[in-house]
Amino acid sequence: MRIVYGAIVQNRVLIDGSKDFQVTRDANGLVEVAVNPPFETLPVVVLTQHYPPGNTDFNNGGGDTRDNSVLVAVDKGRFLVKNGDNVGTPRPERAFHFIAMAPGQGGEGQGGPALAGLVKSVGL
Repeated sequence: MRIVYGAIVQNRVLIDGSKDFQVTRDANGLVEVAVNPPFETLPVVVLTQHYPPGNTDFNNGGGDTRDNSVLVAVDKGRFLVKNGDNVGTPRPERAFHFIAMAPGQGGEGQGGPALAGLVKSVGL
């Protein structure tokens, strides 16, 4: 199983992740994540917005439950995300976390090391 994962903040800085992807944002509220090398099969992608970004304060009340990240499109080499605020306004600068996985291997995000890194980054 190949796993690619990341925690992205507004200015495209990778907080943590498998590092085998690039992030591009556009003015329409869309964020493209390009995976290199591409997956061998279509991946499953799970994502969520992180608000406030990078927050580690468990006493913080967090954002509005209507703040969201939506998976718009996915293929073997990339996926498209649309982030929005609590009234549906596109917010491409919002932070989000993702995990994409599919059978097969390739790149740094393959098998054991990536899974071990993911487990470490989420504190399991």
